[in-house]
Amino acid sequence: MDELVIEEAFWITNETFLAMDCARISLNGNKTLPIREFVSQWLSSRNTRFEWMKMHPGLEKINWNEGFKPMKWDPKVRGRNFKISSSKRVDCSKGTDFLRDDGLLATVVTRGPNQIYFIVWHKRFQPEADGLELDT
Repeated sequence: MDELVIEEAFWITNETFLAMDCARISLNGNKTLPIREFVSQWLSSRNTRFEWMKMHPGLEKINWNEGFKPMKWDPKVRGRNFKISSSKRVDCSKGTDFLRDDGLLATVVTRGPNQIYFIVWHKRFQPEADGLELDT
């Protein structure tokens, strides 16, 4: 499945969440899913299909420095905006970047208390995203 959208994801278990093999995932209504484990699992995988995930963050504050090698945004390495749909973008300038061993770059962006994105930059510069509306 390329795209999975679940508005009421309260029933999804951690095991199901970590086994998801979709390119694009949007989940609402579950604040207990282990996003940190999902990112860690992707970093240690060879998955080149995954593109992005959007969901409610968990209730605990995630320390991305612990067990990861986070990087701040460098505009020479990737663009500011990521195209999430034909009309929407995510501003990733305040995100935390991670470089996988195979060179794929990913970013975690937290937007307030209700939204977290995990994005993989298959195309690091997306000038076509600059004029799009911000995703909410």
